[in-house]
Amino acid sequence: MIFKNLWRRKTRTLLTLIGVAIGVMAVVVLGAFAEGFINSYSTVLTSSGADIIVTQSDAADIILSAVDDAVGPQLLTISGVTKVSGVLLGIVTAPDVPYFVIFGMDPKEFGIAHYKVIE
Repeated sequence: MIFKNLWRRKTRTLLTLIGVAIGVMAVVVLGAFAEGFINSYSTVLTSSGADIIVTQSDAADIILSAVDDAVGPQLLTISGVTKVSGVLLGIVTAPDVPYFVIFGMDPKEFGIAHYKVIE
């Protein structure tokens, strides 16, 4: 009886199958996108060799976080902390790229030591 009703309403059955397939595909694609974003974001954040990253407690994202420069010397007083490095993050637009993340680091600090500074 169930299959009989499915064959009787072929258009409705087909549209339902397409809707379910699109829903499942959307969940899989968004999950993969989120996982890739998390992996690339964590790679960027840990590429400096830092063990701890300090951000503003009520900021939704690290890019929206603002930590005062006076926190650096305070962090150096903590046992086990040997170096502190500040980073500026921002998002700009370019002609072909709607969102381009830029980083600003002091070339004398450890956070940029493994990069080759060209200019």
